Amino acid sequence: MTTYRTGLGALTTRGQVAGWSAVLSRAAALLIRRKNRRAMLSLRELNEHQLADIGVTRDDLRSALRGGPLTDHSGELMCAVKRRRQRSVRCLPQASSARETDR
Repeated sequence: MTTYRTGLGALTTRGQVAGWSAVLSRAAALLIRRKNRRAMLSLRELNEHQLADIGVTRDDLRSALRGGPLTDHSGELMCAVKRRRQRSVRCLPQASSARETDR
């Protein structure tokens, strides 16, 4: 059995180290979800024009904030914004075709 000596001088097995790593990664994920949810909650304070400037609608926010306080739907909010931006992109006329119409 492989053992590791920790800073406190106690012996731990590799399985215990992996167990703590899993606990820490879940705790970090929980903190990230909480931070993202707080950021989305702060978007509710913006008016319609400010939301439109960043490409978000009230419906997008409602959809992203559904669920409990530990759920993170910020990825869905990002996808909604990206879809809306792709639909709003229009091709501009090329410079050469604009010059031909001026003649």
